[in-house]
Amino acid sequence: LRRELGEMMAAQEMRGYLARVPGSAQAPIDDAELTGVINWILHEFNSETLPPNFVDLTVEEVARARRVILADPNKYRETYWRGY
Repeated sequence: LRRELGEMMAAQEMRGYLARVPGSAQAPIDDAELTGVINWILHEFNSETLPPNFVDLTVEEVARARRVILADPNKYRETYWRGY
C-alpha cells in the first residue's frame, strides 16, 4: 500500500479504481466509511507520491465507482496506470 497508490492518483481513471477493487467494493462498510479509509491510506502511506494537485476522493465518486463492477482489476490497472 505504500508509494504506488499515490503514484496511481496521477491518472484520473485510477481514482475510482481504489473503490472498485474487490476488497473495497464488497467491504461491509458504507460509502462514506470507505471514502474515509481510502483517503486515510492515501495520506498515511502515500503522501510523498501523491500528485501535487491531489484532491481527496469524495463520497459521491466512491459511491459511483463502487456501483460499477470491475471484472478484471489487473487488466484495468494495466490499461490506465501501467500504460499511463
